[in-house]
Amino acid sequence: MDQERLSHAKDVSNGDTDKGQIKDQNQSRRQRRSPFARLASGIALCGAWVIRLLLYLLYGLLKLILLLGRGLLQLKKPLGRLKQALMQPLRIRMRHADQVQQNMRAARKKGRKHFAAALLESAHAYVWGEDGLFITIFNYAAPIASLAFLAGVVFYGAHLQYGLVVQYNGEEIGVVASEAEFDAAASEVHKRIANVELADPLIYTPKFSLTIVNDTSDYVPTSVLADRMLSSSDAVLIQACGVFVDDRFVGAVTSGQEIEFALSERLADFNAPAGATDVRYENEVTFRSGMYLEDSLMETEEMIQKLTASERYRTKYTVQPGDSVVQVARKFSMTESGLRELNPELEDGECEPGTRLTVIRTSSFLPIQYTERMTLTSFIDYDSIEVNTSSVNKGDTRVLVPGVKGEKSNVVDIVYVDGAEASRTVIRSEVLSEPVTEQVGIGTYTAQPMSQNTVLRGSGQFSWPVDGGYISDPFISDRNHKGLDIAAPGGTEIYAAGAGTVTYAGWNAGGYGYLVMVDHGDGYVTVYGHCSMIFVSEGQEVSRGQHIAAVGSTGRSSGNHLHFEVRYNGMYCDPSGFLRVNAD
Repeated sequence: MDQERLSHAKDVSNGDTDKGQIKDQNQSRRQRRSPFARLASGIALCGAWVIRLLLYLLYGLLKLILLLGRGLLQLKKPLGRLKQALMQPLRIRMRHADQVQQNMRAARKKGRKHFAAALLESAHAYVWGEDGLFITIFNYAAPIASLAFLAGVVFYGAHLQYGLVVQYNGEEIGVVASEAEFDAAASEVHKRIANVELADPLIYTPKFSLTIVNDTSDYVPTSVLADRMLSSSDAVLIQACGVFVDDRFVGAVTSGQEIEFALSERLADFNAPAGATDVRYENEVTFRSGMYLEDSLMETEEMIQKLTASERYRTKYTVQPGDSVVQVARKFSMTESGLRELNPELEDGECEPGTRLTVIRTSSFLPIQYTERMTLTSFIDYDSIEVNTSSVNKGDTRVLVPGVKGEKSNVVDIVYVDGAEASRTVIRSEVLSEPVTEQVGIGTYTAQPMSQNTVLRGSGQFSWPVDGGYISDPFISDRNHKGLDIAAPGGTEIYAAGAGTVTYAGWNAGGYGYLVMVDHGDGYVTVYGHCSMIFVSEGQEVSRGQHIAAVGSTGRSSGNHLHFEVRYNGMYCDPSGFLRVNAD
């Protein structure tokens, strides 16, 4: 056992001795290598790793681009070919870097001279060889530089400003941004020569050419371009001030100051109603200095007279719904007495819609307008509806609830031009009273006498109370009869002649038999006697045409009939005066 341990210890000791000898040999080799060789070897290894790292980064970037575009199936194959084309030089460089490392390791074993020669040869091939670093960088850098150059050219061109050189009547008169600006200048020239005869030949056809503009100030304004267009003609021109009304040329004057002052004075002297606001000219007056034809020049006084001219004349006005004499007079800034004097047919009455009235209007070259705020009351039309009702005989109609117009208060801005109303705008409204809807009753009550020969032309306040029948005994007759007897078969339906409250329903010992009395609330009471059956009770509300009883012969009666009475404040009335049947 002790010998085995000693033998094992000896083997271990020998192993340690061998490892130490190898370590010493490596150290001695490193000591024998020159500093230049170690530096060159380190640079080569660092360069290889840097290149490898850059290649891996570029490879990862390409993988990311491919991953993002993988969803586009139509680009998959082109991207794959692009990947192969881009990765081929990288793979070559990676294989070349591995080959350099292998050559360097092999040369190091052969000695210092071989290592130095291999190092120089590998460095030259790595950098300047056919597949060297320089060629690889150039292959990548050249397309990138080309793209950058193209982008720079596009960016530069996109920021260039272009203009049109205008050649007019053989002369170059300026640069404009577009043909629309020339058209505006031509329109300005047309306005300036509109009042001059034989001025059309002054307009020539322009020629345009493209140019690069370095500064926007190189563009010629429309007014200057118009001056140059006129100057290029053979017409006699003068520097003046043009007067325009709503962009329409009126004429030219030497100075516009006196005209502006005269127009301002006219506004100041205008006698506007109290409370009028925004007093101004309806048309916009502008003054533009520039070149004008000498024939368009006017004297200042002549221009003032033309702009301030006005006349009054008679005309006709059709009265509108809702117009009154006062409102019509106000529309034309007239007095009520003045309007009546021009229209004697009005006398002291009001005007009807559709009437043609004579009024006075004012027409001015430059009308003056103003705004007057007023509070006016207007009506709100009511609606009309139809309702079926038994309170009206079938085929007849009657207004059950009269319609009433509503009222509202309106705050209105009324614009007057030359004293006549031109427009009005409602600022706010307030309903003073709501309209009441008209209700028109469409008759559904069908009870009529058995024969159409029974004609009653009463007021129609009450309806025929029996479903059929005929008059067997009139009011008074020969026995001081206090009602109207209507004969009909027993059990025939009896209807309430009008809406009201049942004040009695039962047996009457005074000869009426079974009796119903209905109070209609306006002093009138209707009575239904000799009934065979009663279908209502005291205190019950009934409507016109409601089934309340049946014809019979109870009490002092000689046959089936209804004894029908109409009483007013206790007095007996002839029922036929309240019934209207078979009457035109």
